[in-house]
Amino acid sequence: LAGSEKINKDEEMNAKHLLELKTINLSLTTLGKVISSLSKKSSANKLIMHSAQSFKKGSKSGYYVPYRESKLTRLLQDSLGGNTK
Repeated sequence: LAGSEKINKDEEMNAKHLLELKTINLSLTTLGKVISSLSKKSSANKLIMHSAQSFKKGSKSGYYVPYRESKLTRLLQDSLGGNTK
């Protein structure tokens, strides 16, 4: 976790700094969730492409990608989702 080595050693950390570390860790956790969701979605799409169901119109894989759970993933949404130009 970001900054966790300093929490135990430095007793005089202010609340603002702890909140910043908490926010960084939350963003990194969310980034991990997004990457995991995208890899599951990609794997599911590969399986669907080889099946007869891939020819149905409007079929969705049903995976939720939590881009909006942090500012970091919101900013990286286009890059992570493969929508870059």
